[in-house]
Amino acid sequence: MRIHTRSFVLACTVALIAPDAGAFQRYDFDQRYFIHPGYIVKDHATVRAPDGTTHLFYIKADETLPEGERAKTLGHATTPDLIHWTFHPDVIPVVPNTWEESFVWAPHIVESAGLYFMYYTGVNRFYAQAIGLAISSDLYEWNKVPTNPVYVPSTSWASWSSGAWSNCRDPYVFFDQGTWYMTTTAWTNTSKGAISLASSSDLVNWTDQGPLLVHPGPQAWHVLESSNVHYQNGKYHLFLTEQDIGGSSYLSAPSLTGPWNYTARQPFDAGHATEVFLHNGEWMLSRHTTFTFGGLPRYTIKYDKLDWNTVGKPIVQFVDPMAGWMVWSGDAFYLQPTFWDNSWARGAGNSNFGGNSWIGTYELFTGPLQVGFPGLVAGDAPKGILRSNPFTLTGNRLSFRIGGGNDPTKLYLALYRAAGSTLLLRATGEGIETMRDVTWDVGPWTGTQVFLEIADLSSAPMGHVNVDEIVESYSEPTDVAVAPPARAALYANVPNPFNPMTRIGFEAPRETHARLRVFDLRGRVVRTLVDGRVPAGAGAAWWDGTSADGRRAASGLYFYRLEIEGESVLARSTVLLK
Repeated sequence: MRIHTRSFVLACTVALIAPDAGAFQRYDFDQRYFIHPGYIVKDHATVRAPDGTTHLFYIKADETLPEGERAKTLGHATTPDLIHWTFHPDVIPVVPNTWEESFVWAPHIVESAGLYFMYYTGVNRFYAQAIGLAISSDLYEWNKVPTNPVYVPSTSWASWSSGAWSNCRDPYVFFDQGTWYMTTTAWTNTSKGAISLASSSDLVNWTDQGPLLVHPGPQAWHVLESSNVHYQNGKYHLFLTEQDIGGSSYLSAPSLTGPWNYTARQPFDAGHATEVFLHNGEWMLSRHTTFTFGGLPRYTIKYDKLDWNTVGKPIVQFVDPMAGWMVWSGDAFYLQPTFWDNSWARGAGNSNFGGNSWIGTYELFTGPLQVGFPGLVAGDAPKGILRSNPFTLTGNRLSFRIGGGNDPTKLYLALYRAAGSTLLLRATGEGIETMRDVTWDVGPWTGTQVFLEIADLSSAPMGHVNVDEIVESYSEPTDVAVAPPARAALYANVPNPFNPMTRIGFEAPRETHARLRVFDLRGRVVRTLVDGRVPAGAGAAWWDGTSADGRRAASGLYFYRLEIEGESVLARSTVLLK
């Protein structure tokens, strides 16, 4: 079977050969967040390459390790859309017995003459911080310059020593009126938080220019972190975070050197370490945030559009994850999609969501820095109908996940012919939060203009609907018949890595005895998930990360193996996180 699934572009031509995969519709409801499961993600830099790929570099810290063992490298990921991410090998590792032996933090990147210059914070064993530089031509391979560190503040005004905690972190580099400038976090000799300013003509050699801004009080010892400087609408705008003060603020001045009136600063966003940057011709804002989910801290980087009014005031514009859909009636979909596994957070079981967001009309947690919090619910009372914009079917399969209440007349995902709003297909939940995988044969309507409808028209108990991962695809005609598989199949578990639960799908070629077991790296059986007769066709089992005696298994790599009639047929691996 050949399956194609990609993002949506309207198409109106039906051919006798497999259609272009780029013509297929896809709705996954994911939002512009970055998440690295199992890791703390913080101060970061976002760079768009000439090929359109966006690169993210970020503080990456293994949350299972003691604090002193974290943040030994910077993480690296790429994305085409700030939603779907690919992880790459880490960059900029610490170097033992040097000025950067303990940690690396807070990257910032600028491009000049076809090269990328990454400035970052290196930290030694005494927590003395300094600014390092690495250079790349492709954003994958980085070479540190031999003159590192390239900047520390002058002790003529700043409190800095290689043998004690010294603030010199969060570099931000920008070009203004023919000169390169760098701002960093600093502390004055009079114990006041400050932002330092340095200048350069070649991006390698930096000259200290003294403090750009000194905290005037009343808590002047608070350091000033994660500064950004931008010129917009005739003013300079300085974004920053103050120690122990939640969120980020900005202030404006008529020139780079001020005067900067810190007491006139304005709260700007609830996130931390804001980065304001141009992305594909649009201003964007990214920042990191922490929230508690399942009793554990979780870390994200969120991206949104940024507008400036006529006087240069920045205004955050949340990106709509429901683009392509419209609320047809009611209020059940006003605060959708929900974020992460909110049904699990409220103790109702795993939702089997994909990505980072999904439709769950009972839930009320649209994501960090947005509406609600983990476990919060809207309840079963809201009702409504959500419809997609019309599109032309070019594939012959439509797969999706659906859960929630079991009522095909009130709780459903449906496909309609656009002309006359004629109902073609409809599916409902099975009375559980966990979404099941469903595939429709839509071949009879290929070339037809259609729309999708998600409905929650019930206020009864379990009167809500869960939907995710609506994906149009094409299967070769020889494979489209719905029949038991010719041989057994074992599929990759979802999610992977996982915590606390994962779903393992499999298929049996006939009604038979099957055994599905989980093994550790030493080959010992950790858990038996299936051991009995199963019907022909698709099946699934859930593993909650516990062993046969009910104890929580250790985090790490495990294998699961499917046996049919006592014959070992297939095996795969998974990673359990804590």
